[in-house]
Amino acid sequence: MAKSKVIKACMVCASTNLDSLPGGADSFFTKSGFSTLSGMSHCRNCGETRVPLEFDSEESYKEFVKSKKNRRATR
Repeated sequence: MAKSKVIKACMVCASTNLDSLPGGADSFFTKSGFSTLSGMSHCRNCGETRVPLEFDSEESYKEFVKSKKNRRATR
């Protein structure tokens, strides 16, 4: 059984347009010497740099997006 792809999203704006950032305490180095995992991502949509939320299905991601829109509408 194939494992489903994890969807990573910005916790601020729910965008999936993220860039992974190198470095950090939990990073490791590739053979070329580059640090590959910090756990942090930079959102190209809102500019925030944070640990992204991870969703195991598109349905759960869509529920999160819907909840973000509902919160904005009630403010």
